Order: sequence, then C-alpha cells, then structure tokens
Amino acid sequence: MGNILKILGRQWRFMKRASGRTVFIVIVTAAATYVSPCGVHAFHNGGAGFCEGCHTMHNSISPGTVTRFSPGQSSTNGGVRGWDGEPVNRGGSIGNTPSPYLLRGSDDSSTCLNCHAQKGVPYRVLSVDGNVNIDPGGDFYWLSLTVTYTSLENGTAYVIKGQDHGHNVIAKDFGLAADTNFTNAPGGTYPSSALTCTSCHDPHGQANGGTGNRQKPVSGSGSYGGTPPAGTIFGNYRLLGDTHYKGNSLASYTFSNGAPMAAADNSPAYNFAETADNRHHVDYGTYMYPPYDDMSLWCENCHPWGQFAHHPVTGTAAEGVPLLYNAYIATGNLLNKTTNAAGAWLSLVPFERIISRPSQLNGENTSGPTPSVPGFPSCLTCHRAHASAFDWSTRWDTRATFLVNSVPGPVYDAALEHSPYGAYIVNAPYYGRDIKTLFGKYQRQLCNKCHVLDFNDKTGYLPSLY
Repeated sequence: MGNILKILGRQWRFMKRASGRTVFIVIVTAAATYVSPCGVHAFHNGGAGFCEGCHTMHNSISPGTVTRFSPGQSSTNGGVRGWDGEPVNRGGSIGNTPSPYLLRGSDDSSTCLNCHAQKGVPYRVLSVDGNVNIDPGGDFYWLSLTVTYTSLENGTAYVIKGQDHGHNVIAKDFGLAADTNFTNAPGGTYPSSALTCTSCHDPHGQANGGTGNRQKPVSGSGSYGGTPPAGTIFGNYRLLGDTHYKGNSLASYTFSNGAPMAAADNSPAYNFAETADNRHHVDYGTYMYPPYDDMSLWCENCHPWGQFAHHPVTGTAAEGVPLLYNAYIATGNLLNKTTNAAGAWLSLVPFERIISRPSQLNGENTSGPTPSVPGFPSCLTCHRAHASAFDWSTRWDTRATFLVNSVPGPVYDAALEHSPYGAYIVNAPYYGRDIKTLFGKYQRQLCNKCHVLDFNDKTGYLPSLY
C-alpha cells in the first residue's frame, strides 16, 4: 500500500480516537506525482491516451492543481492563489494566458514534442544533431539547419535553407516556425500557417470516425500489422487522420481519403538504423481496388495531384517497374533474372505492395514485387514524411551525380568539403549507411532502382531482363 500511496502523492496520518480505533486520514498534497506519458510505449496504444498526458484540466502548472478565486475576482484582478497550484501561460510559465484546448505546450506540435523530442524516449522525431535519431518518417532536426556549399561536381554554389528540408510543423516551444516558401501546401489549399503534427496525425486516434461513428473499440496500435481481438479494431497506422478528419481542427478542411495501410517492424525500437540487409523497415500497402487506402492517395488530402504535374505511381507508366526494381542492385550491378524477388527490397527506395488484406504486410519482409504480391511506387518511395538531410525531404541527395558526394556526406571526409554539417553527422543522412561501402564509389541516383538508366556506367552492357 505504501508504494501505491507514494505514487499517488498522498500522505497518510494516523489519529488515535478515544474509542481506541485508528482512523486513516488522506491528505492530498500539492506535490502530487504526475504520471508522464513520455517513455511509455503504449500511451496512445492505437487511440487516445489518458487525457492529462496532453491536457491540463484546470489551466494549472501540474495535474490536479487549480487557482481559486473569491467572488468577483478573476485572473486579471488578483485571484487568490490556490493551495495546490498556479495558473500557467502558454509554454508552462506562471501566468494567465492558457494554451488552446488547455494543452501542455504552446501549440499542438509543442505538446507532441514534449514527449517526442526527449532523449531516450521511444518514437522520437526531433533530435539535437541529426545523428542520434533515426526514425522512418525523418528527423525534424534538419529543419533547423541551413547549409551553404559549393558542389565538388560542377562548382555551383548552393544554399539549402532549413525550411527546405521537409514539412515545417509549427512548434513555438521548440523553435520550429511556419514555411515561408509556400503559403499553402504545394498543389493544394491547406495553409502553411496551420501546419502542425495534428494536421496529419489524429491525437485521439479516431479510426473510421471512432465511437461517434459507431465504430468498434480500438484495442491496439495499427502500426505493426496483425489481427485485432474479436469485437475490436486496430487504430490507424501512426494515428494518421482518416476520412472526414479535420487536420489541426480546421473546420474548413476535411480529409477525403482514408488513412493508408502500413506495418512497421516491431522487433527494434522505433528509432533505429536501417540495416544493410533491409530487415527493419516499414512495409507499405495498397488495395488493388477502391478504397485503395494507399499512402499517395492519403497525401492527396493536402497535395491533390490534379493541381500540378506529378510523378506517375500507378497505371501503364509503372508497369515495368517491378522487373527493374528486383534486378537493380547498384550502378553497374544488375541481376540477370528478375523473377527472383528475394532480398530485392531497398528501404531507401520503398514501394507499396498491392494486397488483399493488411495482414499480408510485414516490416521484416525483404522481398521485392512478385506476381502474387505486385507493387507500385508511392510518394514515400522518394520522400521522407517529416524531413530529411536533403532538400524537399527526399531520401537521397537529388543534386549529386554520385551519391558519395551527397550534401551532407554519408561519411565525413575533412579532405573533401561535401559534409559541411561536420563530423558528428557520420552516416546519419543515409540512416546509418556508408554509401561507398554498400553501393560503390560510382553509385548514381537511386531513381535507377526503378528506371535503370545507369546500366552502361561501369558494365558496358545490359543483361536481359526477361
């Protein structure tokens, strides 16, 4: 019992009454211990975590604290400080300007990053140097870094602004501001001034509309595949907003496409290096027929393809891709037989598997496309969802002819100047990979994993693909 009372932050006192009976008196102290959601793998657990993980009920500096006012008094005319708390400003300082929705941060993203930027906490998406945080969506750290460099290949001077590295989520408490390049999402109307974590992720995890839409209860995360217990459903992959979701509570903006299907490898922690054998990754999926529930359609909620020229990811333009994808190993290394898909998966260039049920996805599946489970590229074939070391959140440096000359460089070399970020960035841009070791000094753009236009660079001939 003592441990339970300690956790609850309560003190027990004993009083000896004349009757001889011992009476236990519970005194709730101002130092009540707050059970933080940070570091707890199952805080969201596919749906809404406990409310006080993100909100404070009474605009107070710690859970359970309040400020009491006498009749006629208010926060502006001398309210009496309560015995168990003080009012807070946005961001946590003592004052009387609460955050919207009584959030624990100044804004939505700051509230998320209270946990998701902590060192050693699972599901970290913001690091301090780009080298210790490797997560599938990409590190928001890169948004803080502007780099000026001269290309070793063509002598051209380039500037990559911090905001060019990805989605510029607004998190005042962490120094992240709105994108000034685009007023709205490219191709769409979603305002950059409203972009936060909750523009894409539903913090309450209302899969298929949730209870309000008479859905079954969410029994666990929908990010790792598997089958939910009878009478329940899993949440959406990474709590992504579903059909009818209003990103960041914008009443004028509603998603028309449902959350995508995907399954991450659940054996390591969320933050891990993508190994050379590609065993640890996210397996993306799409249905053959509507509703497709694929990542590209979900991205269309903010980036509708009809508004600007886009890279084709379905139809006849992509029909030859599976054969090439399986054959391509590296520049100058093309297999003779493309029917063998074993080990062809490359997590630097992931594709979507065309499936009939979500349980077919597996974050340790290293197979390329097959006749029974074909595949197509998606937006995330070329981009990270959050941010990357390269401009426009791409998975590799699209300005380098040879990837060993990527900026920032996959391996720091003081004799060369292709890594202006410094030696502490060793291998981080390519998620722990040494490009030269894995692909060779003359590896060209990874567009070739699907297009194979570099086959004459070293070998001088193209093996038959059929």
